[in-house]
Amino acid sequence: MSTTTAPPRQLTVRELQAILNDCDPDATVDLTLPGFIDASDKQIVEDPDLASDAYGFVPQVEVFYKTGKDMPYEHFFGDDGAPRPGVKPNAVSIAISRDEIEKLYRDRKRAIELDALRLEPEPATADADTVIVGVRLSRELHTNIRQLLGQPNGSRQVKIEQACTHGLLTVAGALAMLAEDLGMVRSRPGSWEGSNMAQVLASHGYDN
Repeated sequence: MSTTTAPPRQLTVRELQAILNDCDPDATVDLTLPGFIDASDKQIVEDPDLASDAYGFVPQVEVFYKTGKDMPYEHFFGDDGAPRPGVKPNAVSIAISRDEIEKLYRDRKRAIELDALRLEPEPATADADTVIVGVRLSRELHTNIRQLLGQPNGSRQVKIEQACTHGLLTVAGALAMLAEDLGMVRSRPGSWEGSNMAQVLASHGYDN
């Protein structure tokens, strides 16, 4: 007995119209894609909850003429290349926009890069205004920070909306961000960054 699963039958316009008949004409239409579509392979393996996440997109709907053995080009178009009178498009495409596709590609590429050990530590570069500071971390601490950063990096706020100050964080990027806040204790003492970091220093016994 064959265990091959038959491919799902394609939805027709008639069936789609029947589904939409009972809907409010002003109802919104979303195209839903699984949340793991922009995750790295490692994230998919390690986080089974990704299967329950989903992203909603504004669908891009297009109609077109689908030619084939049973529907040759000449059925739809005349010698001048124009559609024949009375012939209607026989196919509908529902997809996401090119901009959204490119963003998903960038997000997945970034997720893969962040999982690659070759990016840790990141290559050090410098110019006349930059000082490179070598920081020695225990392997356990480095691992803990990487795992900690994986949580906010995977959130919708950071990964999709990018509603954050420094984008996706690596270990080096997080340390640089904290160093900026530490510098603001002196350069901008009234800022929330400087004030909060001053409290951290005080908690460690380093009062101004």
